Amino acid sequence: MQPQYQTPTSNNSTPADPGSLKRAIADVIAREGRYQDIVDTHVKYHLPDRNVWVGGQDDHRFKKHCEQLIALHAALTASDGAPCADTRAPLRPSGPSLPAVKLKPLGKSIVECCHVYADNNHWGAAWANHVFHPIVTVMLRAMKRHAKRISRCHVNGSNISHDLEIGVLTRRLAHFVRRVSRSWKYINAAKAHTRKENDNFKSARDFIYYLAGKHSRLCFLRIDLTFRTGWKDFSHSEAADKAAKDFLRSLRSEACKRNLLPGYLGFIIKRENGISRGTHFHLFLVINAGLQGKTSHSVDYISDALCQMWLQRIGHDRGSAHNSYKDRHSWPFNGLGLQDFQRIESLVGLRWILYYISKQDCILKTSNDKIKNFWGTPIPRGTRNKRGPKRKRQDHLALLHRALDGKRSPYPPGFDPTPYVVAHKHKQAALKPRYGAWDTTPTAHGHLPK
Repeated sequence: MQPQYQTPTSNNSTPADPGSLKRAIADVIAREGRYQDIVDTHVKYHLPDRNVWVGGQDDHRFKKHCEQLIALHAALTASDGAPCADTRAPLRPSGPSLPAVKLKPLGKSIVECCHVYADNNHWGAAWANHVFHPIVTVMLRAMKRHAKRISRCHVNGSNISHDLEIGVLTRRLAHFVRRVSRSWKYINAAKAHTRKENDNFKSARDFIYYLAGKHSRLCFLRIDLTFRTGWKDFSHSEAADKAAKDFLRSLRSEACKRNLLPGYLGFIIKRENGISRGTHFHLFLVINAGLQGKTSHSVDYISDALCQMWLQRIGHDRGSAHNSYKDRHSWPFNGLGLQDFQRIESLVGLRWILYYISKQDCILKTSNDKIKNFWGTPIPRGTRNKRGPKRKRQDHLALLHRALDGKRSPYPPGFDPTPYVVAHKHKQAALKPRYGAWDTTPTAHGHLPK
């Protein structure tokens, strides 16, 4: 009988007073978190040939803007309705009625996206050599054509504008997006993009299946590695790739396996690029928890040590590193740390990691050569899936296959995350008055078993 998903029960009990020592530890952790945020998002960089300074926060704003563009694209292609309607309205409360334009919800979304793009006009130059999802590419071209002129038109609080040009421009933008999105060139590009993401997700999932079949207890780590490069000095991207390959080679060295990672099994890595953060890598490591138990190192300690290894190799002034294990309490599903393949919450968290790391976006294209942005430890050829009837799975891996099977998606097929998210919010609300955003209980670091 297959195991069923179990709904969690919310725990509203208030933890005991951690004491002055734990509060002091929490303050130190909070200060380190603020320092990391300043380093990653607020360090300023000067764009060549432009009197503009940008910071790492631009990367976050641009990703949010891309999400808005994707939602706007879905609304534009869902129907052929006009984004605005002609009407008459007084320019002043007691004045005569004049020709005007009434923005519909679709037109209002267009104007909001245009204002965001126009307020960050350096994005067009900074992302000129990047390849995005076809949806984002089409919307950025539409913004480049019409955003500046649309943002100049005045719209009052009732979504009415007497600048009749806004009606013409919003209709042109909608027509451009719909026309391009229905072309075969766009359809084939979108299918190829989705197919590549699904292939990445499947290869990462098969890698987990292979290791889970050979080892009963696995431990998963994730660290984010940044190599700062200028938005125009693309020659540094080759240095970033070399630094990442050298770092991965050092993880397989005998010295690292003897001292820090005796249970090292393999890795999956994803390469991305940012305006100011430059080239950065999302590294996912798999460790044999049974063999790693010969040391007294914790998951948090190993992740921090790997971050320090990266900074020592490239220099503290040329990059940064982040231990994602420290953020585990802010997620409703945590797939990091020790995994026994019997808890659906951690398995859904593992699926989320594979879903995120297999996406294809923020790719830097500096030449016509093929660039590898996703790779990992290969599975031995003799152990790959063979033709013929489906093999019988091991009982202790049944829940793992249920959690990771299916097409690429954030959640398993038929899984409802709502009760888990609600229980997580109740837990965060109970911990916030005393611990803040961090859980400083003695078991927070999750030592590996000996």
